[in-house]
Amino acid sequence: NTGAKLDINGTELILDADADTSITADTDDQIDIRIAGADDFQFTANKFLVQTGSTIDMNGTELILDADADTSITADTDDQIDIRISGADDFQFTANTFNVLSGSTLAVNSGATIANSGTATGFPVSAKNLVFNGSMQIAQRDRSWTAGPNGSNAGDTTSQEGLACDMWSTKHHAGTEESRFLTYQTGNVLRGWSSDAPAGFNNALKVDCTVAESAVGAAEAQWIFTKIEGQNLQHLKWGASGALDVTVSFWFKSPKTGTHVVTLFQPDADRAYPATFTIASADTWENFSITYSGDTSGSGIVDDDTSGLDIIFPLIAGSDRFKTAGQWQAAATAGYACTGQQNLLDNVSNNILIAGVQLEVGASASDFEHIGYGEELIRCQRYFQVFSRPWYASGLATSTTNVLMNFPLGHTPMRKALPSTIFTADTGFMYFADGSTRTLTGAAVNYHGTNPGQAWTIACTTSGMTANTVGFFAHSGGTWTFIALDADM
Repeated sequence: NTGAKLDINGTELILDADADTSITADTDDQIDIRIAGADDFQFTANKFLVQTGSTIDMNGTELILDADADTSITADTDDQIDIRISGADDFQFTANTFNVLSGSTLAVNSGATIANSGTATGFPVSAKNLVFNGSMQIAQRDRSWTAGPNGSNAGDTTSQEGLACDMWSTKHHAGTEESRFLTYQTGNVLRGWSSDAPAGFNNALKVDCTVAESAVGAAEAQWIFTKIEGQNLQHLKWGASGALDVTVSFWFKSPKTGTHVVTLFQPDADRAYPATFTIASADTWENFSITYSGDTSGSGIVDDDTSGLDIIFPLIAGSDRFKTAGQWQAAATAGYACTGQQNLLDNVSNNILIAGVQLEVGASASDFEHIGYGEELIRCQRYFQVFSRPWYASGLATSTTNVLMNFPLGHTPMRKALPSTIFTADTGFMYFADGSTRTLTGAAVNYHGTNPGQAWTIACTTSGMTANTVGFFAHSGGTWTFIALDADM
């Protein structure tokens, strides 16, 4: 009857024939549901409990959570959970992955902490790339610099500098070839230069073979490389049990398919780790990443301003230069290559291009860290700086035939307190004194101190001067002239 009640007073209500499925409320304010002899579900005030060993199977049906039915959880796609809030899919779970979908935000409130014990990828970490000028965008030496076998101007086999791209050099081991040269290539069409760089880059380092090397001797090798200061690498902890792994990533365009090599070399410990990569399609930009184990056995990287690690790309290599791929070992005199290394300089039509070189801590490669031009230029000027004409300054006639100009270059601090100087041309210098103008010759630049911006002089010769008189010194034309300060490693 209406309003009537059935009071079973905590007695179990049996529901099936074999009496193992029931409903009971023998505990105050609690309802237990027993199925097949086991308590599977329980109700208490405002709460529904699924007991241990029991399951709610939604079978892909959406679970509505709010009053207006626009916030829910569903798993109608196999192995995927979608969380819908206010009518939009905001978050998603798949196996071992939590996805924040486009348009949604993962917010970390004030006072909260994110603790990372694994590897974080895809985050814009500042200064993660240990390579300076890996983008090849800085080229203070000019953009068509000809380099001999050791990176100098062709014919000079003593210097390792001279490549167009800052921080990059070439070197030849054994033999007398001076036929290869490297040039800087940019794709900035606004400046009218040609373009050959992978997507996302405007610049590449280009190797142009001008005389073929058809027969590579067993002791020969030629490579291009960049150096990284030892004091910038101490966090790698190499030479100890906790040595960190690193990953090198880069773009490469080769005239040859097959085996190529990129090697990490520690000058302090004389240890090398060659690794191979395979070009699938000739004359095509391809992207590679290679992980190198941290070196636990070597003597480590010295904490100073000399090179602590070189990244080496062999172009040719004889059999004496072959080492075992995929492990650290004694370099033993330019052991930077591996069996199968292609001869990339065997034809004058060969061009080899490299771009987007990055060295970072960890066992995986992340997106290339693009650094602003101004910031990258300052980093490179620690090792090399160029000052172009025109110059104007006061001068002093030290004799009837010699004039000394004192001027500040205003250079940024460099790796060496006393960098070497490179001075091109000695024409176009004028000296104004005694009411007349004189052409100066034999210009030579000198650096007399260690304070940046001071103690620089240019000494020139002329005739008819009055000793110890002051005049005005200028460069007003003639051969294109610059002063370069070289403090490279």
